[in-house]
Amino acid sequence: MVALIVDDQISVVSGLFCGINWGKIGIEKVCKAYNAYEAKNIISHNKIDILLCDIEMPMESGLDLCVWLRENNYATLCIFLTAHADFMYAQKAVKLNVFDYVLQPAPYAEIEQVLVRAVEKLQQKRISEEIYSYGKMIYNSREKLLDAVFHPVFTDPEYDAAGELDDIRKLGINLSSDSQLYLSLIVSGNDGRSRYQRQNIEDSVKKYFTAENQNIVLFSVNSGEYGCVVYPESDWLIPFDAYMNQLQSVQKEIIANSGIHTAVYAGRSIRPEHIRETAGRILAYKNNMLEDACGLFDVDKIPPYTDSCALPDMRIWQDMVRDGHPEIMITETENFLKKISSGIGGADILKKFYQEYMQLIAVLLSGQKTSITDLFDDKETMETVLSSYKSADRMKRLVYYFSEYFENENSKKEDESLVKKITEYIDDNISEDLRREEIAEYVHLNPSYLSRMFRKETGKSLKEFITDKKMDLAQTLLKSTNLTVSMIAAKTGYTNFSLFSQNYRRAKGKLPSGDRG
Repeated sequence: MVALIVDDQISVVSGLFCGINWGKIGIEKVCKAYNAYEAKNIISHNKIDILLCDIEMPMESGLDLCVWLRENNYATLCIFLTAHADFMYAQKAVKLNVFDYVLQPAPYAEIEQVLVRAVEKLQQKRISEEIYSYGKMIYNSREKLLDAVFHPVFTDPEYDAAGELDDIRKLGINLSSDSQLYLSLIVSGNDGRSRYQRQNIEDSVKKYFTAENQNIVLFSVNSGEYGCVVYPESDWLIPFDAYMNQLQSVQKEIIANSGIHTAVYAGRSIRPEHIRETAGRILAYKNNMLEDACGLFDVDKIPPYTDSCALPDMRIWQDMVRDGHPEIMITETENFLKKISSGIGGADILKKFYQEYMQLIAVLLSGQKTSITDLFDDKETMETVLSSYKSADRMKRLVYYFSEYFENENSKKEDESLVKKITEYIDDNISEDLRREEIAEYVHLNPSYLSRMFRKETGKSLKEFITDKKMDLAQTLLKSTNLTVSMIAAKTGYTNFSLFSQNYRRAKGKLPSGDRG
């Protein structure tokens, strides 16, 4: 706690500062001021818990200072010191809700006793506030509390379940060291796409387990991943076969309601002391699976490994792509991914496939004097490339992308006519808000490929080209017609006049009004 002594007499301030055993009564810091102005400055920059203040001071009295405290909503507890037993002073002090009123001269021991009571009152107030805050937090933030208590089950190798049982029971979760429970991990939409809402998952789990007189706790592990503890309402824990059947129903319901692939990794019944060990087995099992694995998996029943699945012969792919048949990559990739998607070890073998495939792509592109980074003009696509080894779906999309790229490269003689077609489309629709995706759809090209091809052929990005075309037309209209600048902006596809003016100035070096004929 922090106290502030305020008195216009330096000797009084020094005497109180040195004569009272502040540390003994629980006050760690004591500030000093010699007038109300200094006191206000200190209070404005520090949290002052207790104010020990003289009433009779020049300019502003202690009562004026207390009024200022109340007007500015400071919760500082005030104790007045005065040498005059003035009834008016005492009356004003009561109105200002002052803690105490000490007549001087008073021995330091007497002042200490007043301070002791002040400290006790503040401590009781803080305890009450903490209790209220804790109760409010439990009411409003149960999810956060559950996450705080249970999240370390999967993330902290040193997690001690026995040491957490008291906190767990405070949340109304009736678990003891002898309790039996199940732990599982629900992974829904962990491939960067939309994720099923936590509340929806919790509702599904409760629906199937409360019917069996079982309680559940759902907590966040990572984005799209939720730990789930199932424990009995009384002493009867649902048998493992029935538990797995209910989890199967949960998994199917999540997929049916969300359309998002969902995997559930489940362990056998355990006591709380073994929950971290089971979490480790679940994570080890999950990390050997593809990110977009889908199904219910018993982590204590290991299926056959898929690492014996042979990789496609990419030397044949290389020859076929060069001969104009990149579609072989799609067909064989789809067959390969089907074989590895449901078995443990799929993550490792997909990494091997990814490494060999990217080496193949590098070789094919080097023959065209192109690098992989030349193909992608946006961060999102590059992130897909770099993370494709984690997910069968992303790997498939990557193979489709390169297959389309090589197919387009085999038709690169058509690029000139495509650029002509694009520029004609831009000229015909110059008064519209032209978008890359719209133009790409018109010429039947991938938007990223369209941008790369257009820049290569014209030396400009598609956006720059469209803007320059619009500004050229605007300049012509400004110089040759009486149309208002706003009308010209509209004729070039701008609804935002400020953006039109900015682009015109950037392209022509002057504002539109500067080119008015």
